[in-house]
Amino acid sequence: MRRNLIKSSEERGTLNAGQVGGRAGHDANTLTFMEEMKNEICHCSRKSLLNFDNDAAACYDRIMPNITNLIGRKKGLHYNLTFVHEGC
Repeated sequence: MRRNLIKSSEERGTLNAGQVGGRAGHDANTLTFMEEMKNEICHCSRKSLLNFDNDAAACYDRIMPNITNLIGRKKGLHYNLTFVHEGC
């Protein structure tokens, strides 16, 4: 199911550009290398660097709202709160 979701999202172009895991042609090693290079360039040029990695930005596009709502309801989430994902 996960593989089909990623494949269909890839075809529609709805995946975040930062999503590299599980995608054809997108390698996590390349992402790691680019992060290291960015850090090295800032270190060698003696520039300050503020890096903010928000993992939710990369994975939020893979969250299926209907499944999330069902799980939330099972765990005791109030019915009104399940409409948070209604617009997704």
